[in-house]
Amino acid sequence: MSTENVFFVLAGYPVRWQELVLGLVLLLALLVAGFRYWRWYSSTPQRIRRALKEISHDMMEDFFLADGLGGHIHIDVLLLTNRGLLVLDLKDVEGAVFGADHMDEWVLIAGNRRHGFPNPLYALHDRIATVRMHAKDTHAEGYVVFTESARFEKGVPSETVVLDHLVETVGPAGDDYPQAFSDSWRALRNLAEQAQEETRPPA
Repeated sequence: MSTENVFFVLAGYPVRWQELVLGLVLLLALLVAGFRYWRWYSSTPQRIRRALKEISHDMMEDFFLADGLGGHIHIDVLLLTNRGLLVLDLKDVEGAVFGADHMDEWVLIAGNRRHGFPNPLYALHDRIATVRMHAKDTHAEGYVVFTESARFEKGVPSETVVLDHLVETVGPAGDDYPQAFSDSWRALRNLAEQAQEETRPPA
């Protein structure tokens, strides 16, 4: 009897060995695809994206605004929320972070490495001030957002939040669009487009 005519019985049904192998290959392919999707879904950029969408009605990312002093200031993320305008500075670091509101330098300790970096609240305040200058009639606030790989073992400074507490801190956006802030939001979009042209490198 040739191999092609050999049958196996699986769950009471005759199955050719080629069909069994094909089924196993398809199952393996599904498992690999599912694992890849899980890795993508749970990746840091996707966790950030889901959190931002949950707390905002609209967003602008990685753009410039005129700073009122003849230059431009970069903004990581600007959100339109139920409370007004929310400026976010995103920090993806791993390790223990030590900082306070009025410390000029914060410290990141990862294993045996120690790295100092400027107090990010100072730059955040400059960005919030710029947004307020352009949207005087709309409430604006901000946070420095660290991903979950950062640990604050001596307490979290003000205007600082870890990603997994962002939704709880700001609150979900819900379905009702904040029409009261729509004029300011459109104006900021126009200003961001203008600044993009002004900061574009020469061809």
